[in-house]
Amino acid sequence: MILRQFWDVLFTYVLLERKFEEELAAREARRKEREEQHLYIGVKVITDSTFQAHGGTDLAVFDANPETDPAAPRFYRFLRTSSVQELVNEIAADLGMDPRHIRLWIMVNRQNKTIRPDQPVMDLRPSVEETYNRAAANRDQSFRVWTEVAEDIGPDGEAIWPTYQGQSTGVMMKNDLILLFLKWFDVETQSLRGVCHTYINKEKKVEELIPLIMKKMGWGEKLANDEKIQLWEVSATTNPHPLTFPMLNVV
Repeated sequence: MILRQFWDVLFTYVLLERKFEEELAAREARRKEREEQHLYIGVKVITDSTFQAHGGTDLAVFDANPETDPAAPRFYRFLRTSSVQELVNEIAADLGMDPRHIRLWIMVNRQNKTIRPDQPVMDLRPSVEETYNRAAANRDQSFRVWTEVAEDIGPDGEAIWPTYQGQSTGVMMKNDLILLFLKWFDVETQSLRGVCHTYINKEKKVEELIPLIMKKMGWGEKLANDEKIQLWEVSATTNPHPLTFPMLNVV
């Protein structure tokens, strides 16, 4: 009986000692994190999967928790002095992709209260902090980016981008294509979700989007006679309106 009580006391002591050591280690980790906080920057990353899970009119809710919300941007605590290439490598590894096949677009706040990609980061050599500081319109403590995945790959394994494509001469080529994000409102479930992004010439007519949308949605080549698609433009987070004008515009 005495021996059993001894082992019970010893077991309790070991458990308490282990718990104390764990609490001490956690406290030390929090202290170290506070001391080193200035060395890191938070990076919030919109991906295809987070966009497709988002049910709002914007691309994401940046304050959402990625641990509980599949639509929340992925979060990275990254060294400010690390290069953008290192950041791209880590994001690509998480997505299971070749780093050459993704590129990051800087997200900016716009006057219409939306947050949209502004332009891709083409020079991956500067540090994350340098690139963040250049984005004057970022207006956020975190570095917010959208990850574009290349649809076309060249024979050399390099991505072929629709716009802002680098040339062998070092010149960056920009054309008349504009970037559009497509969302689908399901009438039956009364729900909105992201689908994909696409490019189209800004001089194209609105109806020329229809075949492209049909292809992206897997709806065949044309609508049935008794079906129609209504397109809405989101030029502000709470103000979608029908696309009835003949030409596309950039918002």
